[in-house]
Amino acid sequence: MPWLTLAAAAAILLWPAVLNGYPLVYDDTGTYILSGFHPEVPVDRPVTYGLFLRVASAGSQPWLVVVAQALLLAWALQRAFSLATGRSSPGAAVALALAGACLGGAGIAASELMPDVFTALVIVSMAAVLGLELSRRDLVAFGALLWLALVVHLSHLNLAVALLLLAGGWNLAARRARFRFAPRRLALIAVITASAWLTIPTTHALMGGGFTLARGGTVFLVGRMAANGILADVLGARCAEARWRLCAYQDRLPMTTDEFAWSPSSPLYLTGGWTDENFAEFRDILRASVRTRSGLARHVREAASASAQQLLLVSPTRWIRPLADPSFYAVAETRRWLPRAFPAYMRAAQQRGALHLRWLDEVQWVALALAASALGVAGASRAARSAAARAWPFAALLVAGTVSNAVVCASLSNPQDRYQYRVVYLLLIAAMTVWGAIAARARTVERVAAGAVGAARTDPGARG
Repeated sequence: MPWLTLAAAAAILLWPAVLNGYPLVYDDTGTYILSGFHPEVPVDRPVTYGLFLRVASAGSQPWLVVVAQALLLAWALQRAFSLATGRSSPGAAVALALAGACLGGAGIAASELMPDVFTALVIVSMAAVLGLELSRRDLVAFGALLWLALVVHLSHLNLAVALLLLAGGWNLAARRARFRFAPRRLALIAVITASAWLTIPTTHALMGGGFTLARGGTVFLVGRMAANGILADVLGARCAEARWRLCAYQDRLPMTTDEFAWSPSSPLYLTGGWTDENFAEFRDILRASVRTRSGLARHVREAASASAQQLLLVSPTRWIRPLADPSFYAVAETRRWLPRAFPAYMRAAQQRGALHLRWLDEVQWVALALAASALGVAGASRAARSAAARAWPFAALLVAGTVSNAVVCASLSNPQDRYQYRVVYLLLIAAMTVWGAIAARARTVERVAAGAVGAARTDPGARG
């Protein structure tokens, strides 16, 4: 891919940051900055994205982080598209970037100082490795990108496992299908996922944070139970015999996962906060909640209900709000660790409440409806299915990954727009890929036919 085209695609993806005058930030941005620049292992998440932020920023330039993110996304989308359609078109990078960034949330995700852009890269990389014919060079590139995308966020590990199980399940259930995933590719994905799973706790241990993915991971699971009512039921049934400290605060339930994890009036903080004692108690509560068949079934039902809600929560802009108050972690840590960038941070449209992007929500719904219709039309036609045969496995995995992300995130936390907007634009990419393959096949047939006609006209024997 020409570097100029790749740069143009990345620039398109970064239009929200350019409009804002600074990369977009979220409440958690401060935690990532602190973990990378201090450095220290956060209690609730891996340190790895913080380290990526520090390295990619060259220690002081946050713009370099989002430029790197945009370049990775632009390359992955264009390369996969070219392999799936059989056409190496430099203009495809620009078209894919325009669709993802102006009709969906790809630009928002790439423009954030958050690991959100890597969620889609998990899906795209896995779909490429499993669903496309790759050269050794492409296999190494997509494998390395997958590993990087996996280590920056814990939910990405669960997402990879979910997609791997779906692909393996397809092989078992559809043994006579025309397409089955190559066992060696499935094994490669498993090895990369296991490597990422080990990299996080190993990094934490080397930094003095213990050999663990996240010491406080149980907080979010119990917080999910606080939101769906399971926690109140477990406490009500067991507090007479158990000596859990949460029992004293049953009257404060239910509450959302975010309230449980972050509100100062939450039972979590009233019992000491993010402490090892609370983590141990939460593990006991979790075990008690799944000890019976009915308890496990309750978890499954609640996860299914939350997943259905999450599929429809896809706004790429609803989460964006001003973060200018000095009490916000993003403000404090940017001032502390990125002092040269701090004036631009405070001048940004987001911090002034002047970043108005809600129009993108409506545009995205229209684009998603058109993409779903395009995929439906292509899937209903035998000729279209045949013409796009090489693209369908990749496109199907993009769709499956989008759904899997909703299930994973909604099962572990409250359903919210920020979890799903970061991947739903892949439905647009799937539709473009399938129809791009159909168009490429049609052009090939036309060239072959034109060549045959030309040969017949120049062959004296063909004229009789």
